Amino acid sequence: MSEPLGDRRKPLDNLLQNAVEEHNQQADELLGVFQRDFPRTYRLLDGPHFQLPARREADYPHYRYAVYDNARTFISATTQLAGRSGLDVDAWCRVRGECQVLNEWMKRGTTTLFVERELGEPLKRTDLPEGFGPQDLRWRWAALRLILPTGLFRLKDAQGEWDVFCVTMVKVVDGQELDLHPTLQEEATIMFGHRPLSDGWRGQDAMLFYFQRRNHPKHKKSLGTYGACLLDERSLRALAEEIDVHADSRPFWTPDLSAFVIGFKRFLFNVLLFLGSLPEEYEPENVLRPAREKKGRFRPELRAARFLGMEAYRPARRPTGVEHEPTGRQLPGHWRAGHWCRQAFGEGSLQRKLIWIQPYKTAGLDA
Repeated sequence: MSEPLGDRRKPLDNLLQNAVEEHNQQADELLGVFQRDFPRTYRLLDGPHFQLPARREADYPHYRYAVYDNARTFISATTQLAGRSGLDVDAWCRVRGECQVLNEWMKRGTTTLFVERELGEPLKRTDLPEGFGPQDLRWRWAALRLILPTGLFRLKDAQGEWDVFCVTMVKVVDGQELDLHPTLQEEATIMFGHRPLSDGWRGQDAMLFYFQRRNHPKHKKSLGTYGACLLDERSLRALAEEIDVHADSRPFWTPDLSAFVIGFKRFLFNVLLFLGSLPEEYEPENVLRPAREKKGRFRPELRAARFLGMEAYRPARRPTGVEHEPTGRQLPGHWRAGHWCRQAFGEGSLQRKLIWIQPYKTAGLDA
């Protein structure tokens, strides 16, 4: 008699659970080292904790695990310069490449938004019209982290299937100084006995992004992937479709990875267009509990989670004017796709502003 399916699954489940526990133990050890050597930088990376509405909690399981890869990045990038008396140009280039996105995000306020699934899905599918360029992007924050709902973006490669759960993006301009965050610079100097880095490097007009992925929702360990997109005179569509693969990655690169990167950059541009199409006024962070340190124990700040779609919320207005008379025309209900348009406004309707039309279902015979 064959073994019941439920009995066969138990050993597999136990193996998976053991692997998760082993991964998380290694992650906790690394975080302990970073927290010991860079305590104030760790608090910056860990950031405030967020209180999510109960109905949203299942969409963002263990979003705080992003701190593991943040800490791993800074450890691998800064400790390689320990004990070196002079500036190693090659090592500095690696530090610059690995740290720049997270470092700029720390320097510019660690703004974090949660992407609602019902908004993320249409933004992911929304096309970029040919006439839109970098001049249409209105950066409300020069550095921004997005927490993505589970399953919104999945990456498949030779190592398996990965769920992208966090992306950090920053805007840099031509000639901008990209040096280390003062707290990280100070703690690294104390640890190494000298300034680990020379002066900052100067960037050019670009959007830099760094997304984190994991292959199991309970893994504290994650992998980070870096990307950059120059912001020049080309259209946003052309910029999103440009693929520049590093020489080290070419042997493993596939058409599926190209399609993923193109779709991901298109999504980031749509998020920036969405934020830029709204008024600049917005509500400040709602701090539910301030940070506090007592008897050597640190309690992080607790904030109300802030969602991408909340930036578009407006008070409801009563309808004005007479209602339209029905035409008698009856069509089956269908979905209209979300899209961008330039709406006329101002005196004589001579000015234009960018607005995003959300997907909606038309009323039909089945309404």
